[in-house]
Amino acid sequence: MIGNNRAKIFSSDIFRFLLLLAVTLALKKVSPSIIFSGFLFFTLFLFYKSKKNWFYILYAVILTYDVGGLIGFGGYNIINTGFLIIKYFEIFSIVAFVKAINKKPDYFFNRGVIKIWLFYGVFLSIYGLIFFGVKDFGGNTGFRYFWYLFRLVISLLFIYSLPRLLKDYEDVIKFSEMLFFLVFVNFAGQLFYLFAGKPLFFFISGVTGGDSSFIRTLGLNIFENGYTMRPEYGSNIRFYAIFLATYFYYIKDKTFNKTYLLIVIFTILISTFITATRGWILSFSFYLLLSTILSQRGANYIKIFVIGFFLSSLALSISPIIKYQVGKSFERFTTLEKLADGDVTAGGTNVRLTKRSVPVMLVFYEYPFVGVGISGLGMVTSDHHVGNQTMLMGEGIIGMLIFIGFIISFILGIYKYNKKLYQCRTGYQGSLILIIFSFLSLLIIHSSSQGLFGWLVYAVHPEKILFISLLFVIYNSVLIENLKLYGRKNK
Repeated sequence: MIGNNRAKIFSSDIFRFLLLLAVTLALKKVSPSIIFSGFLFFTLFLFYKSKKNWFYILYAVILTYDVGGLIGFGGYNIINTGFLIIKYFEIFSIVAFVKAINKKPDYFFNRGVIKIWLFYGVFLSIYGLIFFGVKDFGGNTGFRYFWYLFRLVISLLFIYSLPRLLKDYEDVIKFSEMLFFLVFVNFAGQLFYLFAGKPLFFFISGVTGGDSSFIRTLGLNIFENGYTMRPEYGSNIRFYAIFLATYFYYIKDKTFNKTYLLIVIFTILISTFITATRGWILSFSFYLLLSTILSQRGANYIKIFVIGFFLSSLALSISPIIKYQVGKSFERFTTLEKLADGDVTAGGTNVRLTKRSVPVMLVFYEYPFVGVGISGLGMVTSDHHVGNQTMLMGEGIIGMLIFIGFIISFILGIYKYNKKLYQCRTGYQGSLILIIFSFLSLLIIHSSSQGLFGWLVYAVHPEKILFISLLFVIYNSVLIENLKLYGRKNK
């Protein structure tokens, strides 16, 4: 219940989590691959037996998306025979599904649109296989295509399991405790990368080298034209954290210390800004701007900028490396002005509209109504850096209309509950509106930085189903808790 918990900045659960993470990293470095795989299977057994689902769900998130450059691009494989590679999160999804069977979820979202979307996905699989085949993506045998389709189905189990395993508000609070601490761990890893010139993953795994070409192979991009490095770590946990931190700051209870939450929010902003990833910077800025302007407690967000100005001024005066990084990040972000003026390349720094989207849209123009489905042609042509274009290519205009219907249904549903709680005059602070702001900022990322929705995006990058499913479970838990609070005060 709201108001009955006082979360801790550093708890025993955080200590256990860091210990588990440390053991994981140590075994990754010193043990044979078979021993390490055995340990990962042991953590899955612990998850199955544990009542602290939030603990192991966050562990799976870290091993999938990385935090602070500890894990490495692509996450951990639990099985790697050379011919067959299975990710940790894929086995985790199966264990979570088995654990969630016979558990009942609490839903307040419109599930009708989700069912339509799932049904359309089945249709796209059959349609794509019949009319476009698999050889474009999987050679003559099509093994690669069917393997990716299998991974997609396994990852979709998160839609079933996570709402059943993380439905209690108390668990979301515990999840948030660890998540906020990991924001600082991630930021420390980013700073290490800037100062050392290599991510922590290099040292943990014993990787030698570190030249720009090698870093590029791991997905750790270098600025164009000789710019400095971009420590793109922890973007997913930052998105969860900025919503939860602003939500707990916004509500009236004292679950978390308000000053601590402001520090978390500012750390997220700096952590995002030094990546020079324009879509994420724009998304978080948009979210905080809406929260500040339209929320009842918006004026208090000024504290963020006061604290931020002091800390950033101190950091810039001490470290020339951070000063240079921030300067180059700002330089890259301001290229959006050129984009607004009609330069689709944003001063030569953006190839999404001039190169990446071109082959995708050419296929869409041939099959505009239903797209090419989840086919070999769709998989080999898809590009998650252009999310909307890839959705159009794979699902056609019909799929885009279903997606738009989901957006409208979701926003109107949250708005309805928000208005209902306001009308009941229970001391409600309007916190549900933050869900709408967060969701809109998610759409900015989907449209500008990386695709987060769409069947082809999920077929090629099934780990994104974990990210989206967990985010909506968090939204759902917050919504349910507010409705329960309303019910208690109006009996």
